[in-house]
Amino acid sequence: MIDMSGMTDADSPEPVSTESRLRSFLSEAHDVVVVVDREGRIEFVSESVHGLLGYPAQHLQGTRVARLLHPEERPSLFAALASLGSAELPRKAARVARLLHCNGSWTEVELLGVREPSESGSVIVGLRALSDRRVPDRVIAADDVLFRRLATISGDLTVMVDAEFVPVYVSASITSMLGRTVESVRHHAISELFSHADRDAVVHALRDALDRPGVASRLEVRARSFDDSARWVDLTIVNLLEDMMVRGIVLHARDIHERRCVEEELRFRAHHDPLTGLPNRYCFVEMLTSSPARDQLDRSTAVIFCDLDKFKAINDEHGHLVGDEILRETARRLRTAVRPDDLIARIGGDEFCVVCEGLSSVREALEIAERIRSAVVAPTSIGGNELVVGVSIGVAWSEGTPVDGETLLRVADRAMYVAKTSGRNKVQLAAA
Repeated sequence: MIDMSGMTDADSPEPVSTESRLRSFLSEAHDVVVVVDREGRIEFVSESVHGLLGYPAQHLQGTRVARLLHPEERPSLFAALASLGSAELPRKAARVARLLHCNGSWTEVELLGVREPSESGSVIVGLRALSDRRVPDRVIAADDVLFRRLATISGDLTVMVDAEFVPVYVSASITSMLGRTVESVRHHAISELFSHADRDAVVHALRDALDRPGVASRLEVRARSFDDSARWVDLTIVNLLEDMMVRGIVLHARDIHERRCVEEELRFRAHHDPLTGLPNRYCFVEMLTSSPARDQLDRSTAVIFCDLDKFKAINDEHGHLVGDEILRETARRLRTAVRPDDLIARIGGDEFCVVCEGLSSVREALEIAERIRSAVVAPTSIGGNELVVGVSIGVAWSEGTPVDGETLLRVADRAMYVAKTSGRNKVQLAAA
């Protein structure tokens, strides 16, 4: 037995603080431990950092973590740390990051765990070189690295949002696709990335994803570019909040703007007259007959059938370019002569039709037809020539009695023929 009765206070070993013992222990640890304060500066780093990154531990104290992180990974990693709150990062959910080595190269390391003490607010991060991983863990790390590389070089846009639909990761391709910066999107509701017309659809899909983890939904929507213009994207949404490797809702957007523009142009050409931009005969008949609102026209409705007089003579004398300009000018004058909600179409070479619904009386229908006639017959100056064309108009009128659109169109056509054979440039009324 050792007799310590003779020891004085002066002979007692100097007490060592808990903080000093902890720092000593961490310094001897094989893995690197980093403590980062609220402002993102390194408050403490264990001595083993020298073997990992080549820096003496004291050299890094007070350094901002952002200086060590690869520029491509700063936003996503900071967002990931912020989203963890006070929770500890499970081992299988560890992340891989590139840190700056003292020789100027980038070293890939694994974040072993994260904890945010409530007292100081400092974040404690464990680091380990990927070479120290077990083989299965290296495969996971390789997947993480591969995803990061692909997200960087891919033209597709990848966004990960939390359960509140706020982005925690945005791939750099947002700049090439939409002209936006990563910073301009992060910390804002994801719905703001899409046009007003499609926001409800995106939010609905996100809410639906919350109830269906792992099930992908797909929709075509318009994303907002930096100049507030719309760009069509094929959007896939899948809820991976329960996946410990992801812990977020992933949105993947593929640019389909050119394809949609071509489709819409083809659709427009199939339904519209290329010369005047008005609906063509096919579109006019379809709208007149297939729409439930017009399937049975049971309100006071008029179909006005217009046929230009002696248009062929103008074509023959002045050429088709002048004739085309006459047709374009006729379409413009029709738009000014009718009511804003009236439907106008070019259904033939020099034939135009107008559908007027909800009229107060047959007199109002005839007034609209007369406005059309007066507008069309006004002289038109083309290439220094003042040209005048007439127009024969047939008006089919239905008041209260259900009549289908095709019947009204036939009645208006016959009334127009009567107007043309009885002297031209006049309005002829017929009841359906």
